[in-house]
Amino acid sequence: MKGVMIVYTALLGLSGIIMGAGELSGFKEIFGGISFLIISLFYLKSSHLYWNESPDGIAMMAISTLLLWMLGVNDLIGLGVGALDDLTPPIILLPFSLPSIALILKEVQR
Repeated sequence: MKGVMIVYTALLGLSGIIMGAGELSGFKEIFGGISFLIISLFYLKSSHLYWNESPDGIAMMAISTLLLWMLGVNDLIGLGVGALDDLTPPIILLPFSLPSIALILKEVQR
C-alpha cells in the first residue's frame, strides 16, 4: 500500500507540473499556473519524504492536498455557474487527491 501511494502522489505531482506548465505557456493564468506548480512540487517532495518514512512526508502531503483543494474551490467560486464548461487543472485533479486524504487520516490515527 505504501508503494502504491508513493507512486500515486508522485504521478499526481508530475501531472500537476505538466498542467501548470501548460497554463503558463498559454499565458492564460500566470498566477494560477505558478501556484499550481508550487503545489505539484509539494506533492513530489511529500512522496520523497514518505518513501524515506519521515513523518514530514505526511505533513507535506496534507499541506499540498489542502492547497490543491483551496485552489480548486477558488476556481469553482471564480468560475461560478459555468464551472463545468471551463475546467481548470486544479478542478480536474481534485477528485484524484481523495486517496491522499484517506492516507493522511489513516496515518494520523496511528
